Amino acid sequence: MRPEEYRERQARAREAAASRGLGHGLGLGFEPPWIGLGSSEIVEPGWCLAVERRAAVPGLGGAQYEDDVLIGPDGAELLTQAGRSG
Repeated sequence: MRPEEYRERQARAREAAASRGLGHGLGLGFEPPWIGLGSSEIVEPGWCLAVERRAAVPGLGGAQYEDDVLIGPDGAELLTQAGRSG
């Protein structure tokens, strides 16, 4: 990937995150599709996606959690191996 293409993708990723994006494609970095409100992409089998959730308390801080999923012909397969509670 050319440096200018990388910078352009990073700029789009930051813009998507700033507009409350819900996730993005996985690849060498932040990749299309950009998932969020107003997104018109229809996911397809074979795509790997990062589904992101954010929580913030103004004046205190925040956290972001990400699950990676593989879209298959019958649905999504969770790739993230982190433990879960609740």
